[in-house]
Amino acid sequence: MSDFVLVKLECDTVDVKEENVEEEDPLITANGGKGVKRRWNKPIEQTRYQCNECDYSSIRKNNLKRHKDIHDGVRYPCDQCVYASSSVTGLKKHKEVKHKGIRHMCNQCEFAGSTASILRLHKEMKHEGIRYPCDVCDYAATTMTTLKNHKEGKHEGIRYHCVQCEHVLTSVGGLKKHIKAKHEGVIYPCDQCKYISSSSSNLKRHKDALH
Repeated sequence: MSDFVLVKLECDTVDVKEENVEEEDPLITANGGKGVKRRWNKPIEQTRYQCNECDYSSIRKNNLKRHKDIHDGVRYPCDQCVYASSSVTGLKKHKEVKHKGIRHMCNQCEFAGSTASILRLHKEMKHEGIRYPCDVCDYAATTMTTLKNHKEGKHEGIRYHCVQCEHVLTSVGGLKKHIKAKHEGVIYPCDQCKYISSSSSNLKRHKDALH
């Protein structure tokens, strides 16, 4: 008779957890994508809280409450200058940038952002080549907000009416700039000459070009 050897195999049990994995969009990186990357996550169904006065919605109830302060005219004044923000977060960022001189430095170039989110957007646009393509036309935005504004203005015909005059704009950001410049008297003076602008972006272009 042959001798038989009984071998007992043991296998460790491993728990596998599903994760919300960040991937490259195959439709963008496939042939013809020209190396353009887009960030996207697997969709997750979430409850959204809708503002009853405009199209704003959020997955967080507290965000909606803060948003409604804008409609109610709530302002948070700076205790060091005449600036007043429509949110506590906006006031905090204002004081960090204007009065504390806080800057967020890029580790790949000489760029310095006034907030961490601005630095993140800079790195995505300038160093990572991330773009957000429109699914209706060939346009590709550098931020999700810019893409949203593009689709609303170009493809959905959404307009934002100023409640203080008859001016109509294609984006929330444009409406905010209009209200600050035309109705709140917010101005941005150059600290190197007598130039005064109604927007911070125009002031930046002025300083880049002349100073």
